[in-house]
Amino acid sequence: MQVKCLPESLRDGLKIAGRAVSRHATLPVLRNVCISANGNGAVAVSGSDLEVSIRTWGDAKVEQPGALTVPAGRLSDLTALLTGSEMTMRVERSDLKIECGGTSATLKGIPADEFIQIKDYDALSREDHTIPHVVMDPSTLETALDRTVISAARDDSRPVLSTVYVHENEHGCLSFVSADGFRMSVQHTDVPANGFPDVLIPYRAIEEAARIIATESEPARVVAGSSDDPAQVAFIFSNTHLVTQLVHGKFPDYRQIIPPQFVFRALVVPSELKRAIKTALIFGRDQGDLVTWTVQNTGDDQYEMIVSGNSVETGDNTSRVNVDVEGDMAWTNGPFKIAVNAKYVIQALDAIGSIASLEIWFNESSAPILMRPAGDTSYTHIVMPMHVGR
Repeated sequence: MQVKCLPESLRDGLKIAGRAVSRHATLPVLRNVCISANGNGAVAVSGSDLEVSIRTWGDAKVEQPGALTVPAGRLSDLTALLTGSEMTMRVERSDLKIECGGTSATLKGIPADEFIQIKDYDALSREDHTIPHVVMDPSTLETALDRTVISAARDDSRPVLSTVYVHENEHGCLSFVSADGFRMSVQHTDVPANGFPDVLIPYRAIEEAARIIATESEPARVVAGSSDDPAQVAFIFSNTHLVTQLVHGKFPDYRQIIPPQFVFRALVVPSELKRAIKTALIFGRDQGDLVTWTVQNTGDDQYEMIVSGNSVETGDNTSRVNVDVEGDMAWTNGPFKIAVNAKYVIQALDAIGSIASLEIWFNESSAPILMRPAGDTSYTHIVMPMHVGR
């Protein structure tokens, strides 16, 4: 292999594909990235930890096709310091020779045929139209990924909960769901499922796909494996492919978690609520990130939410946020009080994004709350309350 490319082109590829590399893999080749060129005017950088594999392409002048795997960390450190208009990479036996400006280096490698095979699901699905796939607008996919990955569990004690559940809903379109036992996120889309199967996608793959789609302007294709390997899903972006293994199991019936009805709804400006929660968290972090919301009538049908944090050791704080209340609060016999995990709410607000108004639905203080953009029933975020003194 011999190729010429700009240093930043290789750096960009390493930043994307390098996120799939396992720095502590027992197999040395999995600590490497695969650099390959097949003569189509591009150099590919691939990384894999066996669960998630990423291959991305950058522009290059391919003088001789070939491939080699080299240590990901060393190559990233080296290319971060390279300057010059063009760099040359060539393979000599199992070495990668790099020249750029006045710098030359040699990286010891491992033959590419020892690297994991990353299937080209883009080509496979275009050749075989029976392979289930959907095409999604980048903003639609980014919204679905960002709003659901936050609620996926970050441990393996219950593998199905460390995923985002993608399935066909009752309207024949795709829905994305996640739940970790303390919160749940549901994002419905208007993308027809077209036979796309129900799948459990690991949260790590969702996180990486969300990072990639954030820079995309073209529609993405999501391919549900192939007939000989149905346990994979591929995200096909403009210059990057992400392939992930699926998790086997049955996702809980999330519809049973959503309360069938609520007593009252509060409408709040999300930026004001977020500022109040962050202030309360300065003290609430000593109590397991607990903050308290108190909704009360201030007279003449006007309401406010008092957001407070308390620490026995360091002090306390309260912030007042105006809210509009719809529904009957008479049953509460005074102010309504509930304790929530501040970090969970902040993560939900960040995932929801820029909106003018947030609606929060309440029952009793021991019941879950529901958050969504005002008037937007496509998204549901459920947060379980915390118990003061636990």
